Amino acid sequence: MLKWEAIMNNSNETTGNMIGMHQFTAYEGDITKNDKGEITNKKVYESPVYKNIIVNTGKNLTLDRLFGLSSAVAITSVGVGTDSTAAAVGQTQLNPTVSGSVFIQTADGGTSRTGQVVTITSTFGTGVANFTWNEAGLFNGNSNGSSVMFNRVIIGPFSKSSAVSIVYQTTVTQS
Repeated sequence: MLKWEAIMNNSNETTGNMIGMHQFTAYEGDITKNDKGEITNKKVYESPVYKNIIVNTGKNLTLDRLFGLSSAVAITSVGVGTDSTAAAVGQTQLNPTVSGSVFIQTADGGTSRTGQVVTITSTFGTGVANFTWNEAGLFNGNSNGSSVMFNRVIIGPFSKSSAVSIVYQTTVTQS
């Protein structure tokens, strides 16, 4: 019979770290594209790249989906909110400590994986999420507080208005 210590001492494999990177670009007006699919609007702002933390609920979701332990659904949505409280692994929603605005929407079609990098993009048009953005995260639905939050990042602040659309892109890398 194998002992656990023997198994552990002979294993050199690790899964590495999962890291999310967030960036958004603001464009004048509603997004328009040319026949090649390129955005033709004037770019008015490009954020720095922000590194997130994977919260505990996101880690649990990953394990549940990986091993089929629950009926948890895939990550499909991107959310933004007004709270600038530091991200912490125990948080389960946007605006975890203050009341404020939150908007979560289903991502654009075309979430993809290349190697060990998944890219998810969401376009926030002129009519939505018009408030000061301080935080963002990925979710497995569009309801803050009941959808599972995968990650949370502090961004901005960026004051979005109806004069701009934002293309928000997140990459999740398993390194």
